[in-house]
Amino acid sequence: MSLAEERTEGLMANHKFDLSLRLNHPSDDLRPIASALGTDPEYCWKKGDRFPVENGRTRSESYCSVTLMKMAKLSSLDDAIATLLMRLEGLAAEFERLSKSGGRAAIAIHWIAGGDGGETISNNLLLQLGRLHLSMDVYIYFDPKLNQ
Repeated sequence: MSLAEERTEGLMANHKFDLSLRLNHPSDDLRPIASALGTDPEYCWKKGDRFPVENGRTRSESYCSVTLMKMAKLSSLDDAIATLLMRLEGLAAEFERLSKSGGRAAIAIHWIAGGDGGETISNNLLLQLGRLHLSMDVYIYFDPKLNQ
């Protein structure tokens, strides 16, 4: 095994990640897009819905979040995103409509790291994200238990 392969193998061992689809829109009901994935959203509300706490406030926009890969430990983040984009390909028209009407669709990456590490996302996947009208949100968390 080369030094580069050893380094990559070590980096891959101390992280995990979740991938989700997040949808926002000023007013549209986003549940039909989430339902098209065959997965119940973790969070979903429409503009005007009341907050769970009774304070009279209502939601200012529509939002929906669907976890699509939970704590993935695949060969790479790039491979996981490629797999996810194949699954989302059929919703391209919905993502475009959402984008053109003031909304936003994004792949959210929740990266949990046990130490130093990194990933490369290929230019082909970035182009595919753009063609599908998808943004990418990245959230990074540290968990020292992953080094044990």
